[in-house]
Amino acid sequence: MDLILLSGGINDVEVDKILDPSNSSNDIITGYADIEDPMYNVLIKLLNKCDNSKIVVTSYYPIVSEDTPTTALNDFTKFLVLNDPDWGHKAGAALLILSPLTTAGDLTPIALNSIRENSNTFDGNSRGSIGRAVDRANLYSQSHFNAERVSFAPVNFPPERSYGTSTSWLWRLIDTKNGGKTDDHRYDYRISLCDGTHNLFCNWDDKIVAIGHPNVEGAREYERAIKSVIEIRGLEWLDSILPTVQLFQVIPTNLAVGEPLTVDYTVADNGGSGLTQVELWRKNETRDWQEIVPKRNILSGENGPLSGSFTDSPPAPGKYWYGVHVVDNAGNWNDERNSNTNYQPVSFEPIEVEVIQTSTTQCSMACDSAEAESWFERGVAFYDQFEYTEAVECFDEATKICPQYEEAWEKMGDAYLYGSFIFAVFFSDNNPRDAIRCYDEALNINPENANVWNSKGVAYVDLGQYDKAIQCYDEALNIDPQFSAAWYGKGFSQYEQGNFDDALQSVEMAIALNPEIPDYWQEKGDILTALGSDEAQAAFNKAEELKKIHKPIRETEGAVQYD
Repeated sequence: MDLILLSGGINDVEVDKILDPSNSSNDIITGYADIEDPMYNVLIKLLNKCDNSKIVVTSYYPIVSEDTPTTALNDFTKFLVLNDPDWGHKAGAALLILSPLTTAGDLTPIALNSIRENSNTFDGNSRGSIGRAVDRANLYSQSHFNAERVSFAPVNFPPERSYGTSTSWLWRLIDTKNGGKTDDHRYDYRISLCDGTHNLFCNWDDKIVAIGHPNVEGAREYERAIKSVIEIRGLEWLDSILPTVQLFQVIPTNLAVGEPLTVDYTVADNGGSGLTQVELWRKNETRDWQEIVPKRNILSGENGPLSGSFTDSPPAPGKYWYGVHVVDNAGNWNDERNSNTNYQPVSFEPIEVEVIQTSTTQCSMACDSAEAESWFERGVAFYDQFEYTEAVECFDEATKICPQYEEAWEKMGDAYLYGSFIFAVFFSDNNPRDAIRCYDEALNINPENANVWNSKGVAYVDLGQYDKAIQCYDEALNIDPQFSAAWYGKGFSQYEQGNFDDALQSVEMAIALNPEIPDYWQEKGDILTALGSDEAQAAFNKAEELKKIHKPIRETEGAVQYD
């Protein structure tokens, strides 16, 4: 769905209530007091359910004006008197106008003025309520979809187009007999449904339901208002033609860990808004599809056909599948299958790649790997007992025997990192630097290890080098976008730099992925406090609640491990 048209308000007040002088303008305002929030809630549901759609919300209009003939209002009110026992007799009506009708059954001057005031009040308040709901919805849309997807289209019904005039843009009552008749072209069809079978439109107010609603000329004014919004936004805002993938291949499909592969593609856009990016997506046997963010190719609005490529190195042995997404400036997207355009003009299946582990990616066969493994296991035992000095010595022996021992380099870095925080003997800037040296050795062996990139980021946090820390966290997230600890570390670093809005987005991602970690909530509270938000205390309370459940195992300034 590309465009959603939405109008609201009149059904919450009803035309006959506006035309009832016993309802004061305050009654109309009260009827509109709750419209803003319901309209906002509807918009949020539509934004989330139809994530590529644009929404145009139209205003209503003043039904009655100073140009509305008194005879037209008298005819309608006489009809209401015959059919609605409550009309003109609301509580307090006597205090307002005594009686809305003269002895001849016509509206009194006070009643006429009351109806006109109600109509103007309705028009003004409805525009304000709907406009505020649209503004709030766009704030949500901007923060969640990085785009304003809602527009407000106010219509303009001048006084001479109001109800009952010779040039009115509204359907009117033309016959008060036999339950009433309106001059809209659907009247006879509605009556045909009241045949005892359908049992629809059989009440008097159902038969005249069209009264006060736009006729053909009024609909054209709505069309003008909607087109005006679209023209202001630009046609790319409404582009509904999806981009397509015209070529897709991966070479090679069999390779060793650390070896690169190339993904070639050709994409095109015929919708006029132009291409904005092509994304590389990957899954393996245990993890579902994820975008490899640093592999995203940013385009400049070309329509194509446009060819390009990615390179990637799968991080570990096993089977992987590759695909691409192409996105245009209107937010439309397609995948390699062209599944969003019914697999047209051509469909490509995700391409399977098998990665094997060779001897060059294992401990060298020339070394005593069993001895290296023994040193490593001893180091893990010391590490688990928080004896980090002894752990470092054991991991160091393992790497001397087997320089390609990735896990030993990683654990030695962890021992330096957490040891520098816990034991006074380790309190030294050299320890985070030693940790970084170990992590670099591990990354030289396997640059796709997200855990190591995250730990390296923590080490830079300990050194107060937040720019470098964020670079490491981004590398981890490029490999694993679901890595909550990396989102937390990135948010912590952004907070320390004073980038509170970005920090909040990062920490909220961490919480969304793992809401049970106390420090995530604590950091959110700190950020909200810095932003002056009243919601900070709720985050602190959640952190305290979780701390009673989860106990920390080990920690340093930029990270905490929980049980």
